[in-house]
Amino acid sequence: MKSTLWITKTKGVFLNALMVCALMAGAVGLAGAVPAFAAEGTPPPVVTPGALPAAAVSRLQNAYAQEQKALSQQADNLTKANDAVAKAQTWIDSAKAKGVDTSAVEAALATFKAAIATAQSAHDTAAGILGTHAGFDGSGNVTDADQARQTVTSAHQSLVDARQALAGAAKDLRSALKDARGTAVLEAQLAREQKALTQQQTTLANANGIVTKVQTVIANQKAKGQDTSALEAALAAFRQSLSTAQASNTTAANLLSTHAGFDANGKVTDPTVAHQTVTGVQQALQSARDTLKPAGQDLRTALQDYRNSHKPPVTATPEVSPSAPEANPGA
Repeated sequence: MKSTLWITKTKGVFLNALMVCALMAGAVGLAGAVPAFAAEGTPPPVVTPGALPAAAVSRLQNAYAQEQKALSQQADNLTKANDAVAKAQTWIDSAKAKGVDTSAVEAALATFKAAIATAQSAHDTAAGILGTHAGFDGSGNVTDADQARQTVTSAHQSLVDARQALAGAAKDLRSALKDARGTAVLEAQLAREQKALTQQQTTLANANGIVTKVQTVIANQKAKGQDTSALEAALAAFRQSLSTAQASNTTAANLLSTHAGFDANGKVTDPTVAHQTVTGVQQALQSARDTLKPAGQDLRTALQDYRNSHKPPVTATPEVSPSAPEANPGA
């Protein structure tokens, strides 16, 4: 009989320990682990810490400490979330002033602000539960196991609710901002490439003017019987490079004229195609620059070398001694 009672008591303690372990494994398990009482309608007795193994009490106290730490971190997250709202609003105001369509970001920001309010409410609930700390004393020691379980369970769930409320809305806001910034960048790039095309066309016009001037120099020097073969070769190479650069410039001009992925006002209609457009324009204009620049340097060098080798001889002037007497006009 004593052996049976000992086994029964031991089994009861072991089951209680298992239930506490299940409690601490997750917030959902905590709520359903309250032990059944002998008679229905009988008020549950107060379960003191001594009724649980020391390890189970320690787990409850650790869980309470962890939820307090999570509450503090959550408060920081809410502060950061409100800072993000201010930054997003600043970006919206700046972008709208530049003519950027910010409607998607504004909608995502409104959703995010509503999520912050929901998260703040859940956070405040958790703060109230942990502030009351039912089942724990002011130092976080368990005074009533059942109440302690409920405290950590409820606080945990409220903190989870707060995190979940923020997570989705924050992701959507980041995505909307990324898309809007990408669109703004593409539109700014299109404007820059249009300006670069105009500058490139001016450069090409100047290059054609240089061809005319060098041809004039060559004609004048040949008329004087000078050997201009080096100049003529350098000019021919420059004209070939100029033709190649002009072809690349024409490619860029056609891409900007078609403006695939953009509307007539330079607003993005298809980000992927718009990216292809600005990339194609950039490459074509860069190719024109890379082709023309070295050819221009070679032509300048050839001109300088020709001038250096065809300088007129310097005529020596006789030196006059400071002590020499002046000529007498009347002599």
